[in-house]
Amino acid sequence: MNKRLNQLESQHPESWKVEELKSSALNLSREIDDIRCAEATAALRELLRK
Repeated sequence: MNKRLNQLESQHPESWKVEELKSSALNLSREIDDIRCAEATAALRELLRK
Protein backbone atom coordinates (compact mmCIF):
# COMPACT_ATOMS: atom_id res chain seq x y z
CA MET A 1 0.00 0.00 0.00
CA ASN A 2 2.77 2.44 0.90
CA LYS A 3 4.60 1.73 -2.34
CA ARG A 4 1.48 2.48 -4.38
CA LEU A 5 0.81 5.67 -2.41
CA ASN A 6 4.36 6.83 -3.08
CA GLN A 7 3.86 6.18 -6.79
CA LEU A 8 0.69 8.27 -6.76
CA GLU A 9 2.46 11.11 -4.98
CA SER A 10 5.23 11.21 -7.56
CA GLN A 11 2.79 11.10 -10.48
CA HIS A 12 0.35 13.72 -9.25
CA PRO A 13 1.30 17.20 -8.14
CA GLU A 14 -1.94 17.63 -6.19
CA SER A 15 -0.56 16.15 -3.00
CA TRP A 16 -3.59 17.10 -0.90
CA LYS A 17 -5.60 14.51 -2.85
CA VAL A 18 -2.97 11.88 -2.15
CA GLU A 19 -3.07 12.82 1.54
CA GLU A 20 -6.83 12.27 1.51
CA LEU A 21 -6.29 8.89 -0.15
CA LYS A 22 -3.71 7.97 2.50
CA SER A 23 -6.08 8.92 5.27
CA SER A 24 -8.90 6.89 3.73
CA ALA A 25 -6.61 3.90 3.21
CA LEU A 26 -5.41 4.01 6.81
CA ASN A 27 -8.97 4.24 8.11
CA LEU A 28 -9.99 1.29 5.95
CA SER A 29 -7.00 -0.72 7.19
CA ARG A 30 -7.99 -0.03 10.78
CA GLU A 31 -11.56 -1.08 10.12
CA ILE A 32 -10.37 -4.32 8.52
CA ASP A 33 -8.10 -4.98 11.50
CA ASP A 34 -10.99 -4.34 13.90
CA ILE A 35 -13.19 -6.81 12.03
CA ARG A 36 -10.46 -9.46 11.95
CA CYS A 37 -9.77 -9.04 15.66
CA ALA A 38 -13.47 -9.22 16.49
CA GLU A 39 -13.84 -12.42 14.47
CA ALA A 40 -10.78 -13.98 16.11
CA THR A 41 -11.99 -12.97 19.56
CA ALA A 42 -15.40 -14.50 18.90
CA ALA A 43 -13.81 -17.73 17.63
CA LEU A 44 -11.52 -17.92 20.67
CA ARG A 45 -14.43 -17.22 23.02
CA GLU A 46 -16.34 -20.08 21.39
CA LEU A 47 -13.39 -22.47 21.76
CA LEU A 48 -12.88 -21.55 25.41
CA ARG A 49 -16.58 -21.98 26.12
CA LYS A 50 -16.45 -25.64 25.14
